[in-house]
Amino acid sequence: YKPTDTVARMCHPLSPMTFQSLFLWNEGAHTISVGIAKPSDFDEVVHAAGLYGQPSYESLTLPKVDSAKANLDAAMEAAVGDGWLRDFWRG
Repeated sequence: YKPTDTVARMCHPLSPMTFQSLFLWNEGAHTISVGIAKPSDFDEVVHAAGLYGQPSYESLTLPKVDSAKANLDAAMEAAVGDGWLRDFWRG
C-alpha cells in the first residue's frame, strides 16, 4: 500500500488508511474491509481503532478527520466541479 503524495498530504497528519477507517466509523459503519498483502497492512487500521476508542477522540482526533475530509472534498470539487458533485447521482 502506497498512497499518492497528494492524498497523503491532504490527510496529514493522519495516514490515508487511518483517515478512511475513522471516517467510516464516524459515519456509522461498524465493519470495514481491508485488503492485505502482508500482515503489517493491518497496522494502520489497528492504529485507527486505538484512536477511535480513546476518550480524547472527539477533542483530539476528530478535528484531524474533519480537516482531511475538507481537504479531500475541496480537491474533488476542484477536479470535477460542484455541478457534477451536485448532480452525478442522476446519471
